[in-house]
Amino acid sequence: MSDFFDIPEQAIRAFEKWSQLHVFVWDFERQHFYPYLSPQRINTSYPHCVAIQSSELVDKCTFFERQYVLERIGEHPEGLTKVCHAGLVEWCMPIFSEQRMVTILYAGQHTRSSSLAVALYDPQPTSDELPFAIELQMPEPVTADRSDLISEGLRQLAARLSQWLGEATVIAKRPFSPHTQNSLISRRNIILNFVHEHHTEPISLHKLAAHLHLSHSRVSHVVRESCGQSFSKLITDARIRTALDLLAHTQLPVNEVALKCGFREPSYFFKCFKSAVGMTPRSYREHNKRSGRA
Repeated sequence: MSDFFDIPEQAIRAFEKWSQLHVFVWDFERQHFYPYLSPQRINTSYPHCVAIQSSELVDKCTFFERQYVLERIGEHPEGLTKVCHAGLVEWCMPIFSEQRMVTILYAGQHTRSSSLAVALYDPQPTSDELPFAIELQMPEPVTADRSDLISEGLRQLAARLSQWLGEATVIAKRPFSPHTQNSLISRRNIILNFVHEHHTEPISLHKLAAHLHLSHSRVSHVVRESCGQSFSKLITDARIRTALDLLAHTQLPVNEVALKCGFREPSYFFKCFKSAVGMTPRSYREHNKRSGRA
């Protein structure tokens, strides 16, 4: 059964499957798509980018992505193709909400073929040897025809996500009424939205039961039936997503991040974070410091 809040991830996976490219999502305000995506969508994980961002060339990435592209992509509502200082081709697509740009989709990577027209080149191309290991070969060149297909696919993905964003503001806020028949999907949407809004607070099944107008004995079964996992797992996942945001975009001490996310015990936060992300909170923060998009 489809989960409304899983639509962004499902749509991205469908694009990635046929395009054989990876999609990175830059949600400026970290509230439109951020809570519903995996960490792999939030942080670029292209092997070549990771290598560059761990080197002295990281400032070139920061300038090109955070300033040069950002200042120009708003003039390209249908998307653009760009080549970074390392010669890597990436497709970019803005998403607008209420006539303002809120998100950029990035899909990559390839290298440029002689037939490919490119909208943006990095004005500071790298002339030195790139910090790639011997086994990390450059991606294959992309033809103009293939690039056109990728651009159109990314436009369709952006349209799907824009539609979902509009529906989310309505569906997620719809009250749960005990006097009307609520489908399993409707309950799931309401539960997940409740978790998203309240996970940083002291939260319990009693509060959710009151929100759903259900008894405490009934609500635990409803959560597992509707969402396929326990209420505590939903809360923990939401808190980890918030921790990713705070670690990447603030200088708060790690223990304070834990508290702001809703974890009462820092040691439990460390355990949950490493299990979910595969590294410690401090390691994750250091990784983002080296990333041009962090």
